[in-house]
Amino acid sequence: MPKLLLTSVTALALMALSGGAHAVDVTNQDVQIHEILIDDPDLADQAFIEILPGETVTNICKVCELTIGDGDAVPADGDQIVMIKNSILTIEQK
Repeated sequence: MPKLLLTSVTALALMALSGGAHAVDVTNQDVQIHEILIDDPDLADQAFIEILPGETVTNICKVCELTIGDGDAVPADGDQIVMIKNSILTIEQK
């Protein structure tokens, strides 16, 4: 199965499991694609998603840690938006 399809299926599964109420969104403000590791305690395993430049992926998780590459994990929960700027994750309130 192609990687893009597999990551899309994973992203959809994560969104379905996490629900929409008070869930974390991720917005990529960079000009490059990023792969994000999602460590969600509600899931049995970690997951990866790819996010395109300018894309916003909604309802990633209710409570999780997100990581890009070898960077530090960023905890996110509830009504927060995780922004990707210059390959760095930052947190903002919705």
